[in-house]
Amino acid sequence: MEKNFIIEYGQAVEEAGCETETIRFKELESVPAVCVLHKGDYTNLGEAYQFAFGWALEHGYEVSAPPREQYIHGVWDRENPEEWLTEVQIPVRKL
Repeated sequence: MEKNFIIEYGQAVEEAGCETETIRFKELESVPAVCVLHKGDYTNLGEAYQFAFGWALEHGYEVSAPPREQYIHGVWDRENPEEWLTEVQIPVRKL
């Protein structure tokens, strides 16, 4: 979609702060998930998703909630894109 889509940005915090019109705090529940570490820039991130979805299907799982990405290392702390590290998290449930 080119417009009218929703994105949630999450960041770990030690405690909730003051909410505003655009900033809300919520705690994510613990859920079973297929997780894949992707090393490198984001051009091939789709391959990590493809692997994770394939693994889930092969092992009898279905997606139970929208996938998440956790950016562990990136442009903010690594100059070399080959050192960037992203964790793809796909919440699942057993079929």
